[in-house]
Amino acid sequence: MRDGTIKQVRIVQTSLDRTLVIEGNGRHTNEAYLENHDIYMLKFRTRGNVVFNEHGERILSTSQSQKFAKDASVVYYRDGREVEAYNLRMDQHVVYYETDKKGRGQSVSEPRSDIFMVCYPDGTRDILVDLQNSNWLWRQPQTETPPVPVPAQQPETEDKEEETSDTPTTNQRVTIITRTGGKLHVWLVSEGKQMISYKKENSAKAPVFKMSRSRIKAIKRN
Repeated sequence: MRDGTIKQVRIVQTSLDRTLVIEGNGRHTNEAYLENHDIYMLKFRTRGNVVFNEHGERILSTSQSQKFAKDASVVYYRDGREVEAYNLRMDQHVVYYETDKKGRGQSVSEPRSDIFMVCYPDGTRDILVDLQNSNWLWRQPQTETPPVPVPAQQPETEDKEEETSDTPTTNQRVTIITRTGGKLHVWLVSEGKQMISYKKENSAKAPVFKMSRSRIKAIKRN
């Protein structure tokens, strides 16, 4: 999950915005839906991984599962890569590790801001980037159009996150089609020249998400 927790489940179905899983073992099982925007990675035992970004869009899929040595640390990058690491150390800004425990591999140094989590051989986990914090900007693929910077003199009323209240919302149901081909069925809260804001549920208490227009191919009104 994007908060670093791990759920042992059986995956039944993955759709555009959520994943159906079976929790528990034996007779004590139940089906539950997990929102894709809360998931960092689905790790399948045989078919590889599926990685989601903060909007619940798939950004990486692998066709083969990876197995790591029991005495190795595993570095999980924000873009979904997972790397076996040895002699791992870090300072305030950089993570250092080697790809072979006998020193015959590569010596790697990476910015801490590129790494989501490190899993150590003893089972402990070290979260380096809070993926649930909207202040962290997801690194876009190089093929994507870079986000357009918001002008400094932009009116305060535009693209500002909407405050929720106890009164029912009157948001418009739309389908957002991203440039990568993903589809989000959401309720549109506000539109600006550079950003839009939306909710995934038509509720006054539902969280409000933002998306740059540079990532959007089209918005279809339902």
